[in-house]
Amino acid sequence: MDLKKGLTYIARGYLFVLINFTLNITDMRISIDILPDFIGWIFIFIAIDCLGEYITDRGFAKWISLAMVVLSLLDFYYWPDDVEPGIDVIFIIINVLSTVCLYTILGAVEKVARDYGSHRESTFRKLKGFLIVKLIVDYLSSALLLGGATFLLIAILIIELIYSIAIAVNLNRLRDEVIANIDGNDN
Repeated sequence: MDLKKGLTYIARGYLFVLINFTLNITDMRISIDILPDFIGWIFIFIAIDCLGEYITDRGFAKWISLAMVVLSLLDFYYWPDDVEPGIDVIFIIINVLSTVCLYTILGAVEKVARDYGSHRESTFRKLKGFLIVKLIVDYLSSALLLGGATFLLIAILIIELIYSIAIAVNLNRLRDEVIANIDGNDN
């Protein structure tokens, strides 16, 4: 178990998974994801072992994160033009599985914060709860694309960006607190 590495990998993984920067070249009908999700899922897959006993069902979490690597690779390389985003089955499966996995990971991080006496425990509890809201919002935002509610969609994307940054910042700060605590106990 290596909490330093685990928290670092989770912070990096969350950035890749939660922040979507897509470069669209309309003339060539090309869409390039600058922060591909599958890289984030690889980070999270590795982090699961680093968190050790903090993850209650490590086998299940590893299975879901591995499934997410495969599904996000499919999503990265294959996105059919004729499927409407609101009813895309792959999109729904990816969102549900990613929410379950990220919820499990944030639960483990919450335990780390509690064990190391960090005040961030309540922050991670709130961020964990917000994942369920994010799942619903992701589905609704794809439906909004069909309805043409551009302003509302932009507002949702800004809120998701802020959420992603909040998770990354809090993960990095918790990692620093854990490192300081571990180093302080080594002396």
